[in-house]
Amino acid sequence: MQKNKIGLTPEHKELRKTFSNEFQACLKTHDRWIKKYLKDYRDTLAHRIPLYIPPFTLTQEEAKHYQELEKQKWKSTDPASLSIIDEQQSLLGRFMPLMRHSFSESPQGEIFFHPQVLADWSTIIELADKFFIELQNKKLSPTITN
Repeated sequence: MQKNKIGLTPEHKELRKTFSNEFQACLKTHDRWIKKYLKDYRDTLAHRIPLYIPPFTLTQEEAKHYQELEKQKWKSTDPASLSIIDEQQSLLGRFMPLMRHSFSESPQGEIFFHPQVLADWSTIIELADKFFIELQNKKLSPTITN
């Protein structure tokens, strides 16, 4: 079987034709999520780029101050001064539960992690429940063609 024949994106027409009209309609309502979001993140995370959740975010002013402190660190040779600068840097910014899979390839940009996980989980449960019903309703065994 060709690897590109299995999948739930709209491009997998041959596989989708094997599903009931109800399940095809369900998939169609999720086409954008499957194609633009799920596939993009899944492919990237599975094959190339690990998920990145930044440890903190900075405002523009904080970023400038952080960089100034960083320059001071490079000029310093005193361990005590380095510790003080590190402490000053650690007071800047705050944690924001954002994720992205790439700084150069992420069409969605940053996504808030927790609400996205909850929304994704809800969608996955909905699709899994309907897929399970789809499998129960199939009377014939699927055939695999090469």
